[in-house]
Amino acid sequence: MKYIFVFSLMNILIQGFGQKLALLDKTLKQPIVITETVSEEQIKNGFIPVEIKDLDTFYANLNYIETILAKPQANKLSSFELRAGPSVFLVTKMLTPGDDRYNISLRSRVDEHSCRFILANGTKTNQELRYEIKDMKNYLLSIKSLFRADYEIYPKMYNMIAIPQ
Repeated sequence: MKYIFVFSLMNILIQGFGQKLALLDKTLKQPIVITETVSEEQIKNGFIPVEIKDLDTFYANLNYIETILAKPQANKLSSFELRAGPSVFLVTKMLTPGDDRYNISLRSRVDEHSCRFILANGTKTNQELRYEIKDMKNYLLSIKSLFRADYEIYPKMYNMIAIPQ
């Protein structure tokens, strides 16, 4: 019994306590970097840190945004946040007559580093945004090993926060 305890303790010490991160390129051209730390230089070079344990939720949030963009929204929900650990999508519906337009930004904070990526500022049509989101989803799936198998992924409630106006 004592050996099991010592072995478990050594295993924890060897593996460390750091979280695993996926650094996503804002341009979606450079490969995804897997690391345990992020530097200010990586943030300045256009990388977005996302915790690997939250990638499934991150991907589900992209799916949800894509669904919203697929059909006109007649609902009263004009702004909301979708969270995936320290990464937050902020979606704000713009008030334009006869057309749904959105401001969509991604904010990520890991350790003392923070970055922001603007997906849409209201100038793109929903169709253009859907293509960009599909590109980002394909980019994420370029490293399929980061995701659990389909049969292991259970539906989750989106961690959505409505922002009153």
